Amino acid sequence: MRALVPALAYGALCLSMAGTATAAGEVTADQFEWQAGPDKDALKWDVTARVGGDTNRLWLLDEGIHASGDQVENRVELLWGHVLANRWEVVAGARHDDGATPSRTYAALGLLRFEPEIFHIEVTGYVGDYGHLGLRLKADYDWPMTGRLVLTARAEGEVWNDDHDRARVGSGPIQAAAGLRLRYRIRPAVAPYAGYEWERLFDDTANQARRAGRDPERTVWVAGLSFRF
Repeated sequence: MRALVPALAYGALCLSMAGTATAAGEVTADQFEWQAGPDKDALKWDVTARVGGDTNRLWLLDEGIHASGDQVENRVELLWGHVLANRWEVVAGARHDDGATPSRTYAALGLLRFEPEIFHIEVTGYVGDYGHLGLRLKADYDWPMTGRLVLTARAEGEVWNDDHDRARVGSGPIQAAAGLRLRYRIRPAVAPYAGYEWERLFDDTANQARRAGRDPERTVWVAGLSFRF
């Protein structure tokens, strides 16, 4: 499965440039924040980069967290996207997870809609070794309150079809998270923010977390910076 990544990177880059006279790129950090939790503080990030034209694009999605004293947990997705008539994009590529457990790589296929400063939606399915199947849902939405203040609501979750002990993942709904962040736009593309985040593990995954000495539920206050260039 890992051999897919370099091949997909080259193929997706070629496809993203195909059929366009010019190509544009953009990097967006929806989250770059410090989380103050009841047990450990953490640095968390959620960064999206895209390059391409109006029809074909190359996407790089990077989301991770580094809690104090722990190893970095990171998810990276490299996707080629094709824009449909309704402005949704069908995306295909690879996902790679790395952290305290052995790294693992999945093939990815899904739908994506990204409108900066308005909303961001991802629906992605994954296929891994030994028929391991997963589904990830994510949605962010911005509500302008004044000319500079924006309230952002976000929610995400993952579900898998089978136990995956080496990744500390159980069957069924494994993780859900939701939060609110109040942003103050210094400039249209730069906004410090503060907010609150709730995370929960479920079923077998929660049991595995308890056996590892971790709390399956976590609530944190956050402060950070979102930016786009």
